[in-house]
Amino acid sequence: MKRSHVLILTALLLTPLASLRAADTPQPATALAVVNGDFSDLSGLSQGQDGWHGGLPSGWQGSDSTYAVHATRGATAPTCNPSTLGFFRQRVGTLARDSDLVLRFDVSEPWRPDVVLTATVFDGHFVPLASGDFQPAAGQRLVARGVPAGTSVVIAFQAARGVPGLDNVSLEVVSLDVPAAASAALPPASPPAPAITVACYYFGNPNVTMGWDSSPRAHQDDEFGNFGYPFMNTISGNTPERFQEALIMAKRRLLAKPGGPRILNINCWNEWTEGSYLEPDIVHGMKYLEAILSL
Repeated sequence: MKRSHVLILTALLLTPLASLRAADTPQPATALAVVNGDFSDLSGLSQGQDGWHGGLPSGWQGSDSTYAVHATRGATAPTCNPSTLGFFRQRVGTLARDSDLVLRFDVSEPWRPDVVLTATVFDGHFVPLASGDFQPAAGQRLVARGVPAGTSVVIAFQAARGVPGLDNVSLEVVSLDVPAAASAALPPASPPAPAITVACYYFGNPNVTMGWDSSPRAHQDDEFGNFGYPFMNTISGNTPERFQEALIMAKRRLLAKPGGPRILNINCWNEWTEGSYLEPDIVHGMKYLEAILSL
């Protein structure tokens, strides 16, 4: 069973430490622009079977996958498959003026029906500025209002249900210096994500994971495909020290949200078969639990 590996950190599926540190670093104002928003740039991807291209789309960050972009499926192919790409995101620049942001994108169901895509606009500290769940439709819009100058902006997508297609991602910046009539033409501001009262995988609240490898649940001679559990990417490279650092970063992100909710999900207590457990073992003893206690 072939598998893809990604490194551990935080915010949904854990992302490399260097990426989040870079996003935390103040950046000079730059024009905001989405790179490869139509996923037509297939350079750097490996051509697979049945129209699939594997890897990570140019301009984007996340977890590479064998089933990243399909060359012929979707209304305006190529179409991206974010369900396999982990914390799929792009830093699009830094605002020069106080502005409203309008994120536009197409959601489709080129592979299976009944899909939902979560879209989020973050600041550079991965505090959500706007977030929402979207059904299949062209020209979906997510609005973040009143974003201050100097804000580093990150856009991100996650498959909330099924295997949605993503295409034609763009970002419009409407300066708050523009006349009121122009500002009034914007779509209504997207409502904030609902408060989450149970721990779950959701952009609104961070998840710090112990790692994940569900391959023992499959026969090792099985073909690896986009079939769902246990045919999934793995999260490896975890240590108690890296786990503690991820907890510290997640705590900092939550404390930056004075309105809450301040909820942190840790995955997982005792998923031993998937290599995701906090319980003491003979290798690390109590160190993972001590990392939590240290906060």
